[in-house]
Amino acid sequence: MPRRQTKLRIGIIGPGRVGSTLACLLHRNGHSVVSVVSRRLARARALARRVRCRHASTDPRTISPDADVIIIATPDRAVASVARLLEPKAGSKSKRRAVFHTSGLLTSDVLTPLTRRGDSAFSLHPVFAFPRPMCSSRDLRGLSGVVFAFQGPRRTLPVARRIVKALGGQLAVLPKEEKILYHAACVYASNFVVVQLALALGLLRRRASPRIRRALFRLASSAIREAERTGADRALTGPVVRGDVETIKAHLSALRRRNRAEWRLYREVSCMALRIAESRRTLTTAQRKQLHRLLS
Repeated sequence: MPRRQTKLRIGIIGPGRVGSTLACLLHRNGHSVVSVVSRRLARARALARRVRCRHASTDPRTISPDADVIIIATPDRAVASVARLLEPKAGSKSKRRAVFHTSGLLTSDVLTPLTRRGDSAFSLHPVFAFPRPMCSSRDLRGLSGVVFAFQGPRRTLPVARRIVKALGGQLAVLPKEEKILYHAACVYASNFVVVQLALALGLLRRRASPRIRRALFRLASSAIREAERTGADRALTGPVVRGDVETIKAHLSALRRRNRAEWRLYREVSCMALRIAESRRTLTTAQRKQLHRLLS
C-alpha cells in the first residue's frame, strides 16, 4: 500500500490507449512514473520519454522496486499472466503496493496472487472512451472528473480513492456480481452508439451534404442530453412513440430492399422502443396491436 505522501510513484504495464493516457494524466498532476512495461520495447520507451521515466522494459518482473502503485492496463487476456509475474518469490522481501487493473470486465479476483503477499489489489475502470492515447493538454483537461468504477475488497477503498483523486476523477463503487453487465452497459452506451451513427450516415451514402451529416451528430447529442436530464424512457421520441404505423412501414420497406441486416436491426430496436412506449402509455390499443403485428 502506498505510504502517505504527496507524490505517488507509478509503474505502468501496458502503454496502450488507456495506460498511456493514465500515465500522462498522473505525470501532469505532479506524480512520478517510475517504470513503463510493454511487450514492445519501442512503445515502452516512447511513453517513458513522454513522462520523463528512466526505466522501460518488456518484463513486468523488472518493474522498479520504488513503485508503490502498479497499473495493469493490458488487454483482458493478459491480466492474469501479468499478475503471476508480479508475484514475488517465496521468502523475498519487498514493500506492499497498490495494484489495480483497468479492465471493465474482469473482477479483482484475477489479482489474487498479489494479495497473498499483502498488496492491495482491486480494479478501476475509467468510464470513458479512449479512441487513442490522450496525452495532449487539451485531451487531459477533458478527462477532469471522469468516473472510475471501483471493484475490490472494501479495505482497499481508501487507497483506491487516493489514486482516483490523483487522477482528478471520481470514484463509484461497483458490486462484483454486476461487473459483466456493467461492462455490457458501457458497450451499449459507447460502442453501439457509434455503430448506430455509422449506420445512420451509411443510409445517406454520399448524397447528403456535410451540413446534414453534422445535423445527425447534433441530433444524437441532443437526444443524449435529454435522456440524461429526464431519463432515457421519457426522452424517447419518434414514430414508435407516436404510433406512426405508416412511417415505420415505409422505413422497413426501404431497408428490406437495401440491406436485410439493417432491416432486422431496425425491427429489433423498434420492438425495444415499443416496450418503452407501452410503459409510457402513449399508444392507443389499436396502435399497439398494429405495431406488434408489423414488428413481430
